[in-house]
Amino acid sequence: MRYFISVLAFCSIVATSAACRADGLFYKLPEDGVWAQYDLKMEPPRGDEEPLVEGSFRMASVGSTTENGEKCRWIEMVIDIQHRGRAHKTIAKVLFPEKQLAEGKQPVEHIVRGWLKEGEREVHNVTEDLGPMPAFLAGPLEDKKKLKPVTLDTPLGKLDCEGVTGTTAWDESGHTDTATIETRLNDKAPFGVVTSTIAMKREQNGNVRDRGKLVFTLTKTGTDAKSELPDQN
Repeated sequence: MRYFISVLAFCSIVATSAACRADGLFYKLPEDGVWAQYDLKMEPPRGDEEPLVEGSFRMASVGSTTENGEKCRWIEMVIDIQHRGRAHKTIAKVLFPEKQLAEGKQPVEHIVRGWLKEGEREVHNVTEDLGPMPAFLAGPLEDKKKLKPVTLDTPLGKLDCEGVTGTTAWDESGHTDTATIETRLNDKAPFGVVTSTIAMKREQNGNVRDRGKLVFTLTKTGTDAKSELPDQN
């Protein structure tokens, strides 16, 4: 289970016009300054146990700039979790070309630069350790399917939410990680996502070594986002 605690520690790396969309944890890039906060739980492999980890996940657009002639956007994510009575906070701030934050693109392959602060450790360059970024900044999902809409209670009121599901996988250090993602969407949500469930599995030599499930539920939104890493640009 150590692997999935590591996933939670790094998943804050995740995270133009309303029509600019991308596959992965976010589906819409809003105006600069917009933020969304999600309740976050990591459920055990069996559903009859208490959540292994609980906390919050905050995603925000915290600035725009032009880099090498391209318009770019800073996306910052903050994750606060509790695991066995211990708190862990991770902050990540990553700059992407806006044209890569669109449907069918691969934003994780086009990071301009980024920063990661994990707990009390010093801030370091995020491109040195991608962690599970491919799961949360995925390109098009494999085997993507639409799901029937459902009505969900949200901080924005009752919303009819269409659904999509699919998988993404990547190889790293001799093992294969697979994420099966089911996401509920509505354009009124700041990043398009109302809920997202990410079932993760790690395999090595054809054997499943670990598995777990992350559940994100939208709880708060706003338009006054401020970076927690203001000196990293």
